[in-house]
Amino acid sequence: MHDGDGYAEVRPALVIAPSLSFEPYVGVALLPESRRLIYGAATALNFAPDWAIAPFVALGIGGVLEQPKDEFVMEERKWFHARAGGGLLVSLRLRLLFRLEASHLVLFTEDDYRSTQVYLGGLGTYF
Repeated sequence: MHDGDGYAEVRPALVIAPSLSFEPYVGVALLPESRRLIYGAATALNFAPDWAIAPFVALGIGGVLEQPKDEFVMEERKWFHARAGGGLLVSLRLRLLFRLEASHLVLFTEDDYRSTQVYLGGLGTYF
């Protein structure tokens, strides 16, 4: 969500079918002047669920709450967001997964919008 300041996200995937999953998520972005709470839900379509390296696409919607570190400098802000992207899901040994994703994220209100590119990488497991 912001260059070099830090972002962490938790995204459990509920597999509906071998190639379709529902992914609620919540994340925290740390900025120099504020912190953002990002929350929402996405749907991921895996094009090759039986492959060790599988391409996927994902679409998501949600909200963003930005809380300033100094309330006198800026006010708390709330946005909606939409994200669309894709990447690779790599199946490793011992039921480990490695996920690489690139997304286009649009933050918007009724009066304004901002767009940015998001690049994520993460480890996961399944049971």
